[in-house]
Amino acid sequence: MFLLLAAILSAPLIVSGQSNALELASRLARYQPVIGYQRGAQSIAYWSPRAEGWVKLARVIDGRADAVAFVWCQGELDAQQGTRNYRAKLAALIARVRGATRADLPVRLCELGPSADTINTDLRAVAAADRLTVIIPTHDLSFERDGIHPTDVGYDLLAQRIRRSLR
Repeated sequence: MFLLLAAILSAPLIVSGQSNALELASRLARYQPVIGYQRGAQSIAYWSPRAEGWVKLARVIDGRADAVAFVWCQGELDAQQGTRNYRAKLAALIARVRGATRADLPVRLCELGPSADTINTDLRAVAAADRLTVIIPTHDLSFERDGIHPTDVGYDLLAQRIRRSLR
């Protein structure tokens, strides 16, 4: 059991998405290695095939079969812009991440703040259709006034929830 736990803690989490993913990555890195690519103020189109976000993420994760999970924290801009087909675009991104790493890679989708209910609905639908994907709830976290970014306490709780979900 100890060896299994040590192996899990030394294997990286893949964390990607917008500014919330960047802050979350720093919180998760306190406990285990984190790889991935994050960039604020980007729609999911930024992670489409051949787009900059996917190209940069793919370089980092390609062949990383040792990854513990893929953590996705993105969608606020899509909620503001009314992005169409977010659900299909996210499912395609997850398939590309698994193609670059391993087919059975667990996925954790972070719910977004109260300003992004339409995207939260899509996140829940993607998770419901994929037995290896779990929603990490945020409805009870404290958020900054913008309704997008959790407070420091909120980020810490979100990181704890992700870690617990992987046990």
